[in-house]
Amino acid sequence: MCGCSKEVGKEEFIDDAVVKSTNYKPSYTTTSFILAGKAVVPIVSYHPPEYKIEIEYKGITYKKNNKEYYKQLNGKLNHKIKCKFIKTYYDDNTSKIDLLEMGSID
Repeated sequence: MCGCSKEVGKEEFIDDAVVKSTNYKPSYTTTSFILAGKAVVPIVSYHPPEYKIEIEYKGITYKKNNKEYYKQLNGKLNHKIKCKFIKTYYDDNTSKIDLLEMGSID
């Protein structure tokens, strides 16, 4: 036996979570160089912008990177937001709650 618990059921539900933080990080590029024979070749990497949102539900923090939600929630710290969660039950009487999607501010 591997000691792993088996999933025995799932339940989707909607409840209020709280916006804990929003953070925008603009896009940027980095350049590194490699030696190819006698030539130095630049390698340019593009890093897309990040629109980070943290929400909290029952003491658990969930993180998302979503431009549309960031626009809606930026500056709305400690506001309640309706979210869709899924609760997974296991045969060892434990459960886990995951965030499926965020909704709108109440």
